[in-house]
Amino acid sequence: MKFRKITSQSNHNPKRLNSRRRSFLWQTGAAVSAVFASAAAGMARPGAQANTTLQDQVERLSGRLGILEDENAIRELHRYYGYYLDKGMHREIVELFADAGAVVFNGGIFMGKEQGVRRLYVDYFGRGFTGGRHGPVHGFLLDHTQTQNAVEIAADRNTAIARFHCLMQARAPVDPDSPHLDMARLQGQDIVQWWEGGIYENTYVKHGSVWKIQRLEYRPVWQADYAQGRAYGRPGYIRPFARTWPEDPIGPDRLIPPVPEQPGGLNVVSFQQPHPVTEKLWKT
Repeated sequence: MKFRKITSQSNHNPKRLNSRRRSFLWQTGAAVSAVFASAAAGMARPGAQANTTLQDQVERLSGRLGILEDENAIRELHRYYGYYLDKGMHREIVELFADAGAVVFNGGIFMGKEQGVRRLYVDYFGRGFTGGRHGPVHGFLLDHTQTQNAVEIAADRNTAIARFHCLMQARAPVDPDSPHLDMARLQGQDIVQWWEGGIYENTYVKHGSVWKIQRLEYRPVWQADYAQGRAYGRPGYIRPFARTWPEDPIGPDRLIPPVPEQPGGLNVVSFQQPHPVTEKLWKT
């Protein structure tokens, strides 16, 4: 009996991602080449004026191409972040951050790549979700869909801000020392599972040609018991941090005040990017 070899078509296959990146750059380069050719053909006669105009167009389009490459790199960086988080690959997440990186999460700030960031992902998430084991484990689920991305590159192309919406379904077995044990007890189960919708508002910094996360700020907008669903959603389903490190071995470096609850029980997160038409910046 002959067996047919099945090849994975995962969107997170590095070869496929590289192929997609090459396709993106080729298509953009082709478009730029077409504009250059059109601009050159449109020149009535050669001369200093014509050469200056063409040079200006080349510089403008070259800059725009660089910005598009930066935007695509940041979106890809965040896709990797979501994939690693879903698969329990917390050590890989730490390497996505700049040395002075920070994370704002659940009422606290975790500061420094090798201190606070590693404590949050490897110690807190790794212990709470996968029992300290690295990579996917049986019984663990984090389906972490990210949409509605908005990326803005600074004029010098060395920093950027971005916003991502996420909708997640989470389930994890609970070890006796898990930080999520209280939540499981409230559900009357030996597993913890819930629905959640939230917002990432991040800043990024470029090191050489590589983009890294400078500050990741995640705010859950609503959380709900898995069985009851979204109709019973409410913020604060997961108890925020109450103590800092080192008093709490997995706690943040600093606590931050809670966001005041909005009418109706759901918080609206301020938007970093200005309105695309009015250019006004909306705040809560």
